[in-house]
Amino acid sequence: MVWRALLLISAGPLSACIKDHAPPPPAPPLHRLRPDLAEPPAEKTPAAGAEETALSAVARLFPGADSARAARSRKPTAVLLFAPPGSRVEDGGLAAVPRLRFQPVLCALRGKLATGARCGEAMPPRVKVRLTEAGGALGLEELELARSTSGFRDDNGGHVYPAPYGPACCMYNTCIGKTVPYYPRPISEDSFLTTDKTILAVWPADAEIGLTVFSPATSEDGTTQEGPWGGSNRDASDGTPARVSQSVVLLGRRYSFLTDGPIGRGLFVDAGRGAKLLLNEVGVREYLLLAGSDLDGDGRPEILVYARWANDYGLQVLANDAPAPVYGFSCGNI
Repeated sequence: MVWRALLLISAGPLSACIKDHAPPPPAPPLHRLRPDLAEPPAEKTPAAGAEETALSAVARLFPGADSARAARSRKPTAVLLFAPPGSRVEDGGLAAVPRLRFQPVLCALRGKLATGARCGEAMPPRVKVRLTEAGGALGLEELELARSTSGFRDDNGGHVYPAPYGPACCMYNTCIGKTVPYYPRPISEDSFLTTDKTILAVWPADAEIGLTVFSPATSEDGTTQEGPWGGSNRDASDGTPARVSQSVVLLGRRYSFLTDGPIGRGLFVDAGRGAKLLLNEVGVREYLLLAGSDLDGDGRPEILVYARWANDYGLQVLANDAPAPVYGFSCGNI
C-alpha cells in the first residue's frame, strides 16, 4: 500500500505534462444521453420476487460446504456439533442478538455411535473445531471453543442446569433437553460472534467423518411417479403423483420429504426395499435434510434433519437405518 501511494504522488506532475495527449474521457451511459433508447432494467414479477425471498429464507437454514483445506484422518472419537441460525434484525434499531452457540448432537466414542450430552462430556473443556462455510468476511475454517463455566437457569420453566450443562433449546415458556454447549472464545474485547446461517463443526478439527452437506434441491419438476413412490398406503387410483420437496441420496439410501401424494406426507427413506416413513410430526411445516455423515465408519449414514415449525425449530438425528430418530429435540409447538 505504501508503494502504491508513492507511485500516485510521483505520477501527478508527469500526468500534467502529457495532458494534451491523454485519451478522451469515456462517453456517458446511453440512458443519460437518450433515455428513450436505453434498455430498461429487467423487472421481477411479484411471484418471482416472493419465490426468491422464500428460497433465501430456507437457504440460510442449510450449512455451507465442509471445505476446510487441512488434511483429515479417521479418529476413534469424533464429534459433530450444530449451531442454528439466529433471528435476523429486521430494522436498524436496537436489538438483542443470540451469541453463537454450538451443541454436540452426534459422535463416535471409541468407534461406537452416541448422541447429545454424552458427546459433549467426552470433549475437553477447550477445543479447536473445523467449521462448515458460514459466509461473511471472516472466512474462518477453524475456531476455538470453550464450555461455559457458569450454570444456566430457566426462569420460565423453573429448571437449573449446573455447569457445564445447558438446554438444547428454549421456547417462550420453558427450555427443552440437556446438552453441553460450547461457545467461541472472544475474538476481541468488544465483540462476539453470531450467525444467521446454520453452522456445523467437527472435533477434532482434522477428523474425517464423511460429512456431506445437502441443499434445498428438488427433482426437475418437483413431482415423481417413479421409484419408491409407486407403492401406496393410500388410494392411488387417481394417479396423483407424490410431490417431493427435497430428495437426497447417501450411501445407497434415498431420503425424501414428500408434501403430498399416494403414500402420504412426511420424511421417507428407501434403501432398495420400498419406502418407509421416518418422520411425520403433527404441526411441522416441513423437514429439511441438512447433512449426512458416517462418524462410526460402518457404511450406514447419519442424517441431520431440521424441522420447521411456525414459531420455532426442532432437530432430529437419523442413524444406522433405525426406524425412528436416535436423538432429537424440539422447541416448536405450533
